[in-house]
Amino acid sequence: MSEPATRIDEHSAEQELLAGVPARIRTAAGDLDAPIAQIDESFVLVGNNLVECAGRLSKVTAAFEELPADLESAELVAATGKLEQVIAHAREIAEGFATEQADLDALVSKVDAAHAPMASLRKVIQMIGILAINARVVAAGMVGDGDIGVFTDDIADLSKTATATIASFFKAYEQLSVVVHQAASQRAKFQGAQSGTLKLAVERLSDNLEQIVGKREKSAANSAETSRVTRDISVQIGTTVMAMQVGDSTRQRIEHLVTAFETISALMAGRAPAGLEAPERVDATMIASLLGVLDSLLAAALADFDDGVVVADRSLTALIEHAGEIMDRSLELYGQKGHRGESALGTLDDDMRQVAVTLGSCEADRRKLDAAATSVGEMVTQLLSHVEAVQRIEASMRLVTLNAAIKCAQLGPAGKALDVIAKQLRELTADTVTSAETAMTVLNEAAERARAVVNMASGEASGRVTELVGDANEALGLFEKVDTRLSAALLLLDEQCDAAKILLRDARQHFAGHAAISESLADTHAELAAMIAELGTPQIAELASDAFGEAILGHLRGFYTMESERKVHDAVTGTAVAAAPAENAGGEDDDMDLGLF
Repeated sequence: MSEPATRIDEHSAEQELLAGVPARIRTAAGDLDAPIAQIDESFVLVGNNLVECAGRLSKVTAAFEELPADLESAELVAATGKLEQVIAHAREIAEGFATEQADLDALVSKVDAAHAPMASLRKVIQMIGILAINARVVAAGMVGDGDIGVFTDDIADLSKTATATIASFFKAYEQLSVVVHQAASQRAKFQGAQSGTLKLAVERLSDNLEQIVGKREKSAANSAETSRVTRDISVQIGTTVMAMQVGDSTRQRIEHLVTAFETISALMAGRAPAGLEAPERVDATMIASLLGVLDSLLAAALADFDDGVVVADRSLTALIEHAGEIMDRSLELYGQKGHRGESALGTLDDDMRQVAVTLGSCEADRRKLDAAATSVGEMVTQLLSHVEAVQRIEASMRLVTLNAAIKCAQLGPAGKALDVIAKQLRELTADTVTSAETAMTVLNEAAERARAVVNMASGEASGRVTELVGDANEALGLFEKVDTRLSAALLLLDEQCDAAKILLRDARQHFAGHAAISESLADTHAELAAMIAELGTPQIAELASDAFGEAILGHLRGFYTMESERKVHDAVTGTAVAAAPAENAGGEDDDMDLGLF
C-alpha cells in the first residue's frame, strides 16, 4: 500500500475513533449530574442542620452561663441561711419531743407517787372521825366527872375540820392527777403521729438544701469549665461547617469539569470558544491531552474530597460528643435526676411546705401543752395552799392529844377508857404527820416538774414556730425566683437539646451519602482514563507549547474559581498560562464559595 493510502487509512481510523468521543464526553458530563445533586442534597442539608443546631445550642449555653451568678447571688445565700436556721430549730423541736415526754412522764410519776400518802392521810382522818364518835359515847357515860369537853367537843370539832380540809386537798389532787395523765397521753399521741413526720421532713429538707448548696458550689467551681466547653462547641461548629465546605468546593470543581467537557465537545464539532480561532485539525492527541488535563483535575478533586470527608467526619463526631457533653454537664449541675425539666429547688419548696405544716401542728399541740402545763402549775399551787390548813390540823391534833392526856391524868382510874382514846388519838396524830409530810414532799417535787414543763413550753425553738415558718416562706420566695429561671433553662435544655440531637443525627445520616458521591466521581475518572487510553498517550506539554493549545488551555483555566484547581492545572501543563476572560472566572484568592452554608 502506498504512503498516501496509508495516511488516508490512518486518518479514517482516527476520525472513526474520534467520532464516538463527543457522545462519550456528553455521557461522562451527564454522569457528573448525580454527584452534583447528591452534594446539593446531602452537604447542604448537613450544613443547614449544623447552623440550626448551633443556634439552638447557643440559646442553651447562654441560658446556663447566667445561672452561676443567680445561684451565687447575695439573696440566695441569705435564703440558704434562713432555711438552715429553720432546719436547725425544727430539729431542736423534733429532738425536744423525747425530753418533753420524759418531763411529762416524770410529772405523772411524781403525782402518782403522792397517791399513797394522800390516801393514807385521808384514811387517818376517817379514823379520827370514828375516834371522835367513840370519845363522845364514852364521855356521855361519865356524867359529873368534871369538864371533859376535850372528848365531847374538841375531838369532834377537829374531826370535822380535818375531814373537810383533807377532802378538799384530795379533790384537788385527783383533779391534778386527771389533768397530768391527760396531758401526758395527748402528748404521747401527738409525738407518735408527728415526731417521725417532722424528723423525716426535716431530713429531706436538709438533704435537699445540701444538694442546692453543693450545686451552687459546683456551679461556681465549674463555671470556667462550662465556658470552655461552650467555646469549644462554638469553635467545633465553625470547624465542622468549614470542613463541610469540601462538598461545595467539590461541586464547583465538578461544574467546571462539565463546562470543560462542553468546550471540548464544541471544539470537536468545529466550534472554537469565543475569541479563539478554530484549529485546522482536531486530532486524537489533542483531545487525549485535553482530557488528560481534565482527568488530572477530576483525580485531584476526588482525592481532596475523600480527604475532606475524613476531616468533616472527624469534626462532626467531635461536635456530637461535645454537644452531648454540654447537655450532660448542664443536667448534672442543675437538673434533678430522673425528672426532665425539673430542678432540685422545686422539691425544696415541697419539703419546706411539709415542714411548715408539721411545725404548725406542733405549734397547735404546743398551745395545748402550754395550757396543760399552766393548769398543772396552778393546781400544784392550789394544793400547796392547803399545806397551812394541814399544818393547822396537825397542830390542833397535837394540842387536843395533850389536853386529852392531861384530862385523863386528872380523872385517874375513872378516865381509863378515855385514856385509851387519847393514846389512839396520839398515834393517829403521828400517822397524820407522817402521811402529810410524805405527801407534801412528793407534791413539792411534782411542783418542780410542773415548772420544768412550763419552762419547756416557753423554750426558744418552741416559741418561734410562727417566726420560723415566716422566715422559711421568705426564703422560699427568693428560691422560687431563681427556680423560675432555672426551670426555664432546664425546659429549654430539654427542648433544644432533643432537637439538636435530632439535627445532628440527621446530619450524620445525610453525611453518609458522601460514599455515593465518591463512587460516582471514581466511575467518571475511570471512564476518562479509558477514553484517554483509546485515543493515545496525552502530549500535554507539546499541546501547551502550541499557540492554539496554549490558548485553549488558558481558556479552560479561566473557568476555575479555586486556587487548588489552578495549581493542578499548572502542574499538569507545566506552565501558568494567562487565563482567558470568562463569565464564571474568579479571582486568584477565590478558594471556595462560603455562601452555601
